[in-house]
Amino acid sequence: MAEKLTVKNFAGIEELEIEVKRINIVIGPQASGKSVCAKLLFYFKNFVWKILATVENEQTKPDLDSSSSYSQTFQEYFPPDSWGEHDFYIKYEISNVFIEISRNQDNKSRININYSEFFKNLKEELLTDKLNKFDRQRDFINSLIEIKNQFTEENNKKTDDIIPALNVIEILLEKVKENPESLEILKENLESNETIIKQSFPREQLTEFLRISLCDEAAYTQLFIPAGRSFFANIQSSIFSLISNKSVIEPFMIEFGSTYERIKRLNVRIMKENENRQEKKINDEIDRLIKEILCGEHIQEKGEDFVKMADGRRISIANSSSGQQETFPLTIILSALPFLVEARSPGQTVYIEEPE
Repeated sequence: MAEKLTVKNFAGIEELEIEVKRINIVIGPQASGKSVCAKLLFYFKNFVWKILATVENEQTKPDLDSSSSYSQTFQEYFPPDSWGEHDFYIKYEISNVFIEISRNQDNKSRININYSEFFKNLKEELLTDKLNKFDRQRDFINSLIEIKNQFTEENNKKTDDIIPALNVIEILLEKVKENPESLEILKENLESNETIIKQSFPREQLTEFLRISLCDEAAYTQLFIPAGRSFFANIQSSIFSLISNKSVIEPFMIEFGSTYERIKRLNVRIMKENENRQEKKINDEIDRLIKEILCGEHIQEKGEDFVKMADGRRISIANSSSGQQETFPLTIILSALPFLVEARSPGQTVYIEEPE
């Protein structure tokens, strides 16, 4: 069993069990829970990366069980007023591990999150690795500072012969600091037990660990493409970078909007820099499909997007048909995917929400 999702009495879904395949098409009436299923899968598959982010951002706290962080993310994705009145139970399984979320009548405003020992052990291993790296870095910096002080004292007494060695130490000190700081600030930080020089756990290493321990699917990156995409077709400026901290818009819309803006800028560079013959062949095929989907050719002038129709008309995306406005952001994202997924990546899960 690769992946399985079980839902009981949640957000209008009475009972559901899905085995996730390579391609999954969910069809049903309006408000029947199609989007809920997709968003639940996104939430659960992002769980391990949430653990990594927790470790990266936590200070030296003895208790790393930040279930409140996972609960907060769950409530952002699924506001409590959408849960329903009954107790609910949700379970996600992949390979031989699981994550469970439930709510009972004792406390309707709180959810219970339970997960396999695998994830608990993973958190501890990530934190241990981070602390070990910090210890090594701290010892190295302290050694450099000590040597620098010794050289400085000798230099004050004798000649300029050791200045080159002193300069080398200065360069090393700069390299081990994540952000350039004065030596006094660095020493002050190192004396504090509550400060950790942020050192990200290598994501490539975690990806390989997930592939070996669980399966390839556990290490997939994710992209959620929501419905209502005509909204993005009418936006030309970087509005999502300005509203990313607001809670008035659904987080999936904000995340997609930010991704959409980045990829729109990248697409121009990809097309200009695309010299590889195989990539050009892929790009040509993508362009053909986009023309077919949009019923016209996408062109961009001075940062504005247009559709060039077969009869010669050139229409701004903002003034195009509702179908073209809905489809345009999707074509932008999907056309860039073959060039953005790294060769070392095991794969990517893409969720596409479509209106009824």
